[in-house]
Amino acid sequence: MLPLNFRLKKAVDFRRVYRRGRHSRGFFFDIAYLIKTPEQPTRFGVVTTTKLIGRATKRNLAKRILRGLLIKNQNNWPPRADIIIKIKRELEDKKRAAEELDEILKRIKRDG
Repeated sequence: MLPLNFRLKKAVDFRRVYRRGRHSRGFFFDIAYLIKTPEQPTRFGVVTTTKLIGRATKRNLAKRILRGLLIKNQNNWPPRADIIIKIKRELEDKKRAAEELDEILKRIKRDG
């Protein structure tokens, strides 16, 4: 599980990232991210929708899988960024989802 200081929690933070940040799309994920000042840690927000994934158990499983992948890829986290990851479909192919997430985090790291 991601520690609290690495999570986006407030609606104001989500709105700021969606409005001012950059956007990227992939097969499994839509990403919105905003580079911040150096003093602040990288924070993540994970979003799913009932329309795309369906039942709450599947949505919660997808979020748990994604958070686990984030913890495994901690060394690839871009410094000082707020990142919202929207899960577009079920993460049945975890290896492919992990590769896509790794690629996205590296791209954000280069931009920052």
